[in-house]
Amino acid sequence: MSENNPISKTELRELVLSWQILDAVSLALEDKRALFLILELAGEDDETTRLRAFVALGEILKRADSDLRMMVLERHLDVFINALSQENEKVTIKALRALGYLVKDVPMGSKTFLKAAKTLVSLLESPDDMMRIETIDVLSKLQPLEDSKLVRTYINELVVSPDLYTKVAGFCLFLNMLNSSADSGHLTLILDEIPSLLQNDNEFIVELALDVLEKALSFPLLENVKIELLKISRIVDGLVYREGAPIIRLKAKKVSDLIDSVIST
Repeated sequence: MSENNPISKTELRELVLSWQILDAVSLALEDKRALFLILELAGEDDETTRLRAFVALGEILKRADSDLRMMVLERHLDVFINALSQENEKVTIKALRALGYLVKDVPMGSKTFLKAAKTLVSLLESPDDMMRIETIDVLSKLQPLEDSKLVRTYINELVVSPDLYTKVAGFCLFLNMLNSSADSGHLTLILDEIPSLLQNDNEFIVELALDVLEKALSFPLLENVKIELLKISRIVDGLVYREGAPIIRLKAKKVSDLIDSVIST
């Protein structure tokens, strides 16, 4: 695509709707004008066009550097937010996955963070467990640029929610808000809640709780918290042998080894 002969929106639509979608991806990575046109396609009324546009955006953002993703996040977040508010589940899933690539390792200001987080949390009301899992996966990647009062207040509301998916989402955001120097005092609430989540009958909740615990163990812990880990360790060790749950067994074995390492140091 030459500077004097840029691709048109019609031509891009044809690429996005055809088997040549990777050509559209390559063009968008070479020229921001093509990227902007695909973002426009993602906002159109035709559901097939929107679906394929978000597939393309996912591939673009997977390959994009942080500067390009920051630009899209700052200027075009509403394209993704609006798609998450629609009733077409297929479009929502593709938009979620593209959004996950967009926000990964890109800290955002408080207002942008809260806008994205609140929209995502609203999706946790879905009765579909897989939709909830996809949503929490994206939530776990959201990073606030600063630990502001607004952000902390919102996250605190999530972690005390009676809804377990919302609670887990709050824990994910809480851990993302902490910096690497956080001490165990910040993690007490999570460690207090983890045992009941690990013993839940819902396998998705157990998997998510193991993910939260694994991330929490990456922070420095004081001796008194290590004592609490002994109780958690017994529960996790039991999950290593849980029947009919291979993913839980694999995650539990990894977390069990991490706990042993933390306790022994």
